[in-house]
Amino acid sequence: MTDLPRLLRNSVAHFNILPLNKDGRFSGIRIWNRRDLDKQITFVADIDFDEMRSLARHILGELRKARADIPLQEQEDPMLEVEFQLKNPVVPPVKVPRLNPDIWKHFVDAHDGKVDAAKTTMDRLLKGKADELRRGRTALAPRAATQPTSPSHHETAVKRHPELPPMRHEELPPPSGL
Repeated sequence: MTDLPRLLRNSVAHFNILPLNKDGRFSGIRIWNRRDLDKQITFVADIDFDEMRSLARHILGELRKARADIPLQEQEDPMLEVEFQLKNPVVPPVKVPRLNPDIWKHFVDAHDGKVDAAKTTMDRLLKGKADELRRGRTALAPRAATQPTSPSHHETAVKRHPELPPMRHEELPPPSGL
């Protein structure tokens, strides 16, 4: 029962709402909640408008009979808060992008299935690239025409390490929207 407010809120927030019909009349709503992990339905409730009316009348009647010493404060108009938020927008935090699952699988495979080693390598590569970009150098920047032409890094690596096969681009999967 303690989860009821959260379940009601989640049901409405996720648009899990179905109108109910009684004698050809819109009589209420059915709401439900699903668990995130396995999408199993965990809660279903029918809210009948006639029953809600009687509850509202009961609450209003009790408030009318209330003693004068009970402090009842008027609620602030929520539109005032909305207007304030429109004038003073809050910058939302940057959403961290998700890694493409195919790239991650190739990365883990390259580390012989060792997930921790793959993550450590990925973290180091990304940090190194970020540091490089901060310093104003990028791997994508064109070489200056005054530099002497030399073998590419890959060609040098192959010459130094003959056990490495040359990179064949046609074996790489096509990029899929990072």
